[in-house]
Amino acid sequence: MFKKYCNFLSEVHSSFEGRDDLSVVINSTNENWGAWLETKRSLIEVQKEDLFTALSTAMVQWRPAVPRSSNQIVQLRNVNFYHLIQFGNQLIISEVNEKLQRAVDYYTESIILESQYGLIAYYNRAYCNITRESSDYKTSALADLEEAIASVANYMNELSLVNSCVSMVLQSRWNQNRKNDDISDELDPRDFAAQIKARFDIYGFLKKKN
Repeated sequence: MFKKYCNFLSEVHSSFEGRDDLSVVINSTNENWGAWLETKRSLIEVQKEDLFTALSTAMVQWRPAVPRSSNQIVQLRNVNFYHLIQFGNQLIISEVNEKLQRAVDYYTESIILESQYGLIAYYNRAYCNITRESSDYKTSALADLEEAIASVANYMNELSLVNSCVSMVLQSRWNQNRKNDDISDELDPRDFAAQIKARFDIYGFLKKKN
């Protein structure tokens, strides 16, 4: 199966050779492969023939459509919104107008797919439009930055929930281990708290900068 997948990946690599978005295409394809393996784990040893058929079907779904020109965006199936952001990020550093337009298209696709967590997509799309000085760019950039601020709040709310749940579990395990005189640095809830604080600081900085 792995050999079959490697041959498929080689075909995808050849199709996108020389494009800015090659690395993101390969990364997204590898992620699809990893997720597929995880869902089929229980069948790997008992239904190998069926798995080869299922893999062939899955690879048809994973195969990205090759754009007709270098200025067109890649159309991915089974794509995550952050893959689209990665595509845009590959292009944004060039500050060449045609590449910035492609980056805007990717960020827009990402926002359509998942607007609630569109912080980076909104922020970077605003940057692209300001840099390009596109039509009515001040109004569109301001609107995107306002959406980015709203998105920061979503991330912070989710982070608060994660912090509450995980901290409770870690503290419980830490207390239990202390009773058993089995203290492991890996379970120290203070380490997790420090990481959460760092993330809150980053989100707070982004909100302030916007």
